[in-house]
Amino acid sequence: MGRGIAFACAFANLSVVVQDISEQGIKNCKQYIAQQFAKSVQKGKLTEEQAAQRQESVHYSLSIEDVKAGRLGKKTGKGFYTYT
Repeated sequence: MGRGIAFACAFANLSVVVQDISEQGIKNCKQYIAQQFAKSVQKGKLTEEQAAQRQESVHYSLSIEDVKAGRLGKKTGKGFYTYT
């Protein structure tokens, strides 16, 4: 998933998993998403609390196998997962 799509999903209050093959890719994505949420707060689209909550709904992994196997979250019912 691209970082723009990941941000759009998180902005819509959805849980998101970003997978990349490099630490640098993960780091760049985290920075981009943080910047976008900061801009959203500045523009009055979200409160700081909303932005923080939605940013926490983005999870990162270097392993596609973890994503496929669902090791990043625990199913809570009706297709929803909680992530640790």
